[in-house]
Amino acid sequence: MATAKDREEARQLYEDGGESIGYLLCCYPEMEPEIWKMVAGAGIWRRKDLAAFKSIWRLEHPNEYGYIKRLRYVRRKSRKDRAAKLKEMQSEGSQKIVEQRKRKEDF
Repeated sequence: MATAKDREEARQLYEDGGESIGYLLCCYPEMEPEIWKMVAGAGIWRRKDLAAFKSIWRLEHPNEYGYIKRLRYVRRKSRKDRAAKLKEMQSEGSQKIVEQRKRKEDF
C-alpha cells in the first residue's frame, strides 16, 4: 500500500509534468510499453510513477475518461462487427461461386 509520503511525491511529480503522460496512458493504453521505454531510458520516472499518473488523471477527469472508455468500446465493437460481416460476405461469395460452377457443369 502506498504511504502518504509516496502519494504526496506522486502528486508533485504529476503536477510537474506527469499529467500529459497520465492522459496518454489513459487514452492509448497500448502505448504504455513504448512510453515506459522512453521514460526509463531518460531515467525521469519510475514505473510506479506512470501508474500513479494514470490513476490521478483518471480521478481528476472522470467525464473525459468515461468518454474515452465508451469510444474504445465502440471502436472495438465496430471492428468486431466489420470482421463478422466480412466473414459472412466471404462465405456468401464462396457459396455463389460453388453454385455457378455447378450450373456450368450441368450444361
